[in-house]
Amino acid sequence: MRPSQKALRQPTGPVEVDWSNPLARSLVLCVPFNTGGTAEIVGQSLVTPQGTMPGWSAQAAGRGRGTFAGLDRLNSIATTSLGTSFTLFSAATRYSTGAVHGMMGRDANPPRHYQFRVKDTNVPEFIRFNTTSSAYFATGTTTVGIGPFTMAATSNGTAMAVYLNGRSDATGTITGTPSSPDNAVRLGLSFDVLSTDSRFNGVLHVCLAWTRVLSATEIQEISLAPWQIVRPRRQRVWVEVGGTTVSVAGVIAGV
Repeated sequence: MRPSQKALRQPTGPVEVDWSNPLARSLVLCVPFNTGGTAEIVGQSLVTPQGTMPGWSAQAAGRGRGTFAGLDRLNSIATTSLGTSFTLFSAATRYSTGAVHGMMGRDANPPRHYQFRVKDTNVPEFIRFNTTSSAYFATGTTTVGIGPFTMAATSNGTAMAVYLNGRSDATGTITGTPSSPDNAVRLGLSFDVLSTDSRFNGVLHVCLAWTRVLSATEIQEISLAPWQIVRPRRQRVWVEVGGTTVSVAGVIAGV
C-alpha cells in the first residue's frame, strides 16, 4: 500500500528515537530531514537534517550537522559497522521519473558495499557487493511513479531483498564473501562520485538503518507509519513547588 503524504508528514518540533518501540531494536541510523519545518531534501538541493542517532555528536540537541544530498558524506553511524546483516529504509516523494534516484549508498569504487535506489527504469533496486567488488542485484518489477513511496532493502550475507511500499518486490543471492559496510553513508545519492547522475530528485522524508534483518511484517509496519520510530524529544522542565525550584521529566513538542 502506497503511503499518503499525511503519513509521511514529520512531527513538529525536535524528535528522538522511541527506544520503547520494538522496531527500534538494533536501529543505528535515524535521520529525519528538516527544512523550514518540513522534512525534506528538495530538488537535489543541499539541506541540513534534523536527526536522531546514538553516537552522533549533534544528536543531544536534536539537530544534525553538515550538508547532504550527496555532497558531503555523513558519518552517521559513529564507529558502528553495518556488518553483513542489515536493513535499509527510506520514505520519500519522487518528483520525476526516468532517471536513477539514489536514497542511500556506500559505493566509492573502492570500497564498494551497496546502492539503494530507484533505477532509471523506475523500479526499486538494491545492489550488494562482495569483497572482490562483484555486484549482486535485487531489481524489482513494480513501477515507482511520481509521488510518495517507501522502500526497504535487506541483506543477511547470502540473501538480499528489496521492498516497495511494505511488500517484497524482488530477491537475490550473494556469492562469495559479502562486504561489510563501514560507518559512512551517502544520503540522497547511491554512488559516492559527486555527480548528479544518481541524486534523488524529490523529497527524502526519513532514512533508517538497522544492524539486523527486519521481518516482512516489521517492514510492512514501518512502511505504513514511518514516524512511529520517533517521539517528541524529552526535555527537563523546571517548576516551582512550594517556593523551591525542582526539575521534572517532561516532553515538550516544538521546543
